[in-house]
Amino acid sequence: MIKKGFTLIELMIVVAIIGILAAIALPAYQNYVTRAQISEGLAMVGNLKLGVSESFSDDGISGISRYAKIIADDVLSGNVLTLKIDGLSIAPTTGHITIALGGIGRLGANNTIAFSPHVGGKTLADDNVSGTVGWVCRGGSGIKAAIEYSAASPGSIDSRFLPGECQ
Repeated sequence: MIKKGFTLIELMIVVAIIGILAAIALPAYQNYVTRAQISEGLAMVGNLKLGVSESFSDDGISGISRYAKIIADDVLSGNVLTLKIDGLSIAPTTGHITIALGGIGRLGANNTIAFSPHVGGKTLADDNVSGTVGWVCRGGSGIKAAIEYSAASPGSIDSRFLPGECQ
């Protein structure tokens, strides 16, 4: 009589393979979830970048200053804060946007992303209004542009969680 079925060794090998795959997949999945949670803040920043660019195009630094005041009032009233966005600010003299994310456990205290506008690689100013407003994202340790960051506080999020433009 021939017995059919798996031996104990074969079953142990299958369990070991599943364990190895889980050990590799779980950290990748956690990184993916964290990046997805950060995307809420990036969606908010997209709207803020548009507002800063339009304000600057319409009325230079004065326009940015007025827009920054409107956003600051919205933050104080709680209109723009969410479960994933703890705070945001726009610098009234430069248009620099800083957003603090919260409720994302893997970030801890390193939860800031910063965006700086420029025209032709130069900081926004009333004498530098011709051209397209470009943006540089500052997250962990990477900068993807050749502009000076001395006036802007750098972001602090680990670069593996940031979108490509910020790395």
